Amino acid sequence: MKYYPPDLREVKYILEELMGLDQFKNSDTDTELTSDFIKDILTEASKFSVEVLAPLYSDWHRSGPELKDGAILMSQEMKAAYQRFSEGGWGAMTASKEFGGFGFPKVLGLAVEEIWQGAHLGFGLCSLLTQGAAETILQAGTEEQKRKYLPNLISGRWAGTMNLTESQAGSDLSVVTTTAIPETDGTYRITGQKIFITYGDHDLTENIIHLVLARLPDSPQGVKGLSLFIVPKYLIQADGGLGEKNFISVLSNEHKLGLQASPTCVLKYGQEKGAWGELLGSVNQGLSIMFMMMNQARFSVGVQGLAMGARAYQGALAYAKERIQGVPIGGTKPVPIINHGSVHVLLSTMKVRTDASRFLAYYVAYLMDQSSTVLDESEKQKTKQLVDLLIPVVKSFCTEHGVMNAH
Repeated sequence: MKYYPPDLREVKYILEELMGLDQFKNSDTDTELTSDFIKDILTEASKFSVEVLAPLYSDWHRSGPELKDGAILMSQEMKAAYQRFSEGGWGAMTASKEFGGFGFPKVLGLAVEEIWQGAHLGFGLCSLLTQGAAETILQAGTEEQKRKYLPNLISGRWAGTMNLTESQAGSDLSVVTTTAIPETDGTYRITGQKIFITYGDHDLTENIIHLVLARLPDSPQGVKGLSLFIVPKYLIQADGGLGEKNFISVLSNEHKLGLQASPTCVLKYGQEKGAWGELLGSVNQGLSIMFMMMNQARFSVGVQGLAMGARAYQGALAYAKERIQGVPIGGTKPVPIINHGSVHVLLSTMKVRTDASRFLAYYVAYLMDQSSTVLDESEKQKTKQLVDLLIPVVKSFCTEHGVMNAH
């Protein structure tokens, strides 16, 4: 199926007229976010999605990466696309300027994310998780950890993942058994097995930074005993270079009904000894810290639903304009099916779903920006609470209506 990107006029209208250009003035970037600049950003993102991402979608959606000799291998085309993505700075749009990002507002980053998620959902998952890992380290990490990990995560040289699920611990994380044994130098040795790890292994980047939920031997049972650890695929030397491979092995690449382009792995931590890791945040506070990344992932899943619904609508609209069938009442010859009332109603319904999903997602991103720029502490807290309330709504509403459009 041919890819039709979102109507950039509608995206730009929401950003400028409904959200308002004024709210961009307090962003972290030094760039003046004028109407022309926003138009250029959206145009280049659309161009990248049409020329680079969309052509990869069909083949890789069916076949996917290969597990060979304990490693996930991506195609040369996929690696070239990721390199262009990173060099273009697309993954760094909303990241902190202090660590190499552009500091653009989240609502502008969302507009770009919608475009490339619609072009290639499997590709977009990698940057989605990497941005989530970077944001989590930014919020919960030490200054040393921020300097150590954030520049390469933001630049796209390294990727990020989150590791929660185990074979006996799916939705019930209270029974996680992965353990973290303290070392004398303050680091930990991680032992256990995690399943369903999206982009758990690949060769798109030089390194992969795993955020892993585990428990210390003396921690309490249940979720209150979980801690979060940073576990890199390759150990990082004092000068920032990469050292030897950590004790992490890929047991399998899951076979799925769809989304084959995204590797979903079973990872084993620990071989001769446990995998090296360092604590992120405080002991036994792992789940609350992981929720930072989970919340961002939930929101981005909603954006994926929006992107798929928008793609379905644009494709249906283009087909309805091209497909000649049926003579209308009072007519003498067949016409494009968009002229038939029943088809027009279907398309209008799809557009309403898309517009409602887009406005909801963009509004929540706008609130995220507001929560970081509002000076009054009580107003900031109210805005954050509203964001927390609406993120599950974005995920549910946008994915449900995206599926409706696709059907």
